Amino acid sequence: YYVVGDFRVDLGLRRDENDVYGGQTSPRLGAQWLVGDATRLWASYGEAFTAPAVGELFFPISGNPDLQPETSRSVELGAEYLFSGWRFRLVGYDNDLSNLIDFDFVEFRNVNVGRARTRGIEAEVGYQTPRWAARWNASYLDAEDLDSGLALLRRPQEGSNLVLSYSPRNGSVTLTGRYVGEREDIDPLTFERQTNDSHLRFDLAGRWQARRNLAPYVRVENFTDEDYQEVLGFPAPGITVVGGLSLSYR
Repeated sequence: YYVVGDFRVDLGLRRDENDVYGGQTSPRLGAQWLVGDATRLWASYGEAFTAPAVGELFFPISGNPDLQPETSRSVELGAEYLFSGWRFRLVGYDNDLSNLIDFDFVEFRNVNVGRARTRGIEAEVGYQTPRWAARWNASYLDAEDLDSGLALLRRPQEGSNLVLSYSPRNGSVTLTGRYVGEREDIDPLTFERQTNDSHLRFDLAGRWQARRNLAPYVRVENFTDEDYQEVLGFPAPGITVVGGLSLSYR
C-alpha cells in the first residue's frame, strides 16, 4: 500500500494456476480518503477467478464435468461518517460475472450462466453507548441473468436487519430482527419458477456471567413463530428455544 497524508492506495495481484483451466491473474485496486476526523470515503476495483469445485464437477447426477471457471469484475464505492456514538455508512457496488455456476432444476445439474450481473446499495446506521447498542441496515439488490433477462434465483431484492442490545455489568440481552424480501425460486414439485414470499423473523438472546468462568445463556429463535421458507420446499422451524451453560478456564 501507499500513503500520502490522509490518502491511501492499496494494490494487489493474485495468480491462480490450474492444471485444467490454465492460469489467471486477478488485480485489485483500492483507494481510501480520510476527510477530517469523522468521514471516510473509499473506492475499489477487483477481478476474481474461481475454478469449479470437485463436487460441482463430479457429484453423482448433478455434477457437470464441462463446467468452466467463474470470472468476475467488481466495483465498490462507499462512505462512512462517525459522530458522537453514531455511525452512518452507505455502499454501492456493481459486479459483472461470467460463467456463473448455478443449478439447473430442469436438467438437474450444475450449469454455467453465460453472463450475470449483481448490483445494489447498502445503508447502515448504528449507535453505541457503554451499555446500549443499536444497528440497522437495509439493502437493495438487482441480480440478473443477462443471457435470459431473468432474475437470479434466491436473491431477494430487499433486505433489512435490526440489532438492539443491552449489556449490564454481568450479562447481555440482544434482540435481532431480520427482513428478507420476495425472491425468485423453483417450485420443488413442478420445477417452475415461483415467487418465494417475504418474511420477518425475530430472535431474542440473553447471557448472564454468573461467575468468572460460568455463564448460562438462552436463545429464543423465531419467537413470533413466523411461517416461512428460506428455500421453497424446506419450511423453517417455528419457535425454537436453545439454552446452555458456558464454562471457561484461564
